[in-house]
Amino acid sequence: MLFQGKPVEGSEIVALDPEGNETTLKTDAQGRVTFAPKPGLHSIRAKWTLAKSGKEGDKEYPQLNHYSTLALRVPAAK
Repeated sequence: MLFQGKPVEGSEIVALDPEGNETTLKTDAQGRVTFAPKPGLHSIRAKWTLAKSGKEGDKEYPQLNHYSTLALRVPAAK
């Protein structure tokens, strides 16, 4: 995972396999995770949290959460 063009270590990655099983992983120093996907449709969500508070309108927030999602179909081996 990259954030602002740089690798993010420790980002949470949640992968949902075709059977609905979740696997939670953390990115390494290069912003990467490795897993062996089964054939079928997968959903992957990445989350990166910054400890940066702020305010929007009348609402204050203690941190910034950045999310990215990806759906991909892994073909069966031939």
